[in-house]
Amino acid sequence: VFKVQDRNSRYADLGTDSTLNSRVNGRTLQEIFSGGEFSSMEREYILLSSIVQRLNSDSFNGRLFKSINKQLGDTQIRVINNSPHVMFYHKGNLYINPERFVDYVQGLKELGTDNVEHSLNIALFEELTHLVVDKKMSDLDFINVLREIPQQVKEKLSAVYPGILDNPYTLVSEYTRMLIQQEITGTSTEEVKYTIGGSIRRILTDAFNFIIDFFEKEA
Repeated sequence: VFKVQDRNSRYADLGTDSTLNSRVNGRTLQEIFSGGEFSSMEREYILLSSIVQRLNSDSFNGRLFKSINKQLGDTQIRVINNSPHVMFYHKGNLYINPERFVDYVQGLKELGTDNVEHSLNIALFEELTHLVVDKKMSDLDFINVLREIPQQVKEKLSAVYPGILDNPYTLVSEYTRMLIQQEITGTSTEEVKYTIGGSIRRILTDAFNFIIDFFEKEA
């Protein structure tokens, strides 16, 4: 269950609402996001609870998250509501935007996705991959990667994310996100094609070796 640490949190009352728990028990996210039984805030809280439970369970993502914490340092799960991203990593921690996440799940349903649970698990795995890369990147690595981003990539990212060139951390984060997505799927959301080299190649290789080693131990 998602624990609300701040009594002033917008979810504080929902954390102690036993009637909400009874309405949720035994129901899938697909069912919860169908119809109008649950309010937007209730859906946000339910989704946060589901994510935290998955990351602390004995599921594949849960075991990977545990391995990351054990070998690469503890990771805090933080809630943020003023970001355009659904989930993102920063300084080795995982941030979740519940409002955007509700929109994401609703979008999956509108696209006709039959298995929201499976799609959520895939999204979590991709975010955990980003988290490993973030933890593998030192401050010096960050500076080197920032210098190595090709100008044409900067221009295309700037077209997708106006103002990104004024925020070095966001620029590096989106660049590495794009690289990871291309490495995993052979494509990238921004349709930017490039050759990975320099510092980022070493960092990605180190990160993927960590994940491959985890896969092999799980086999």
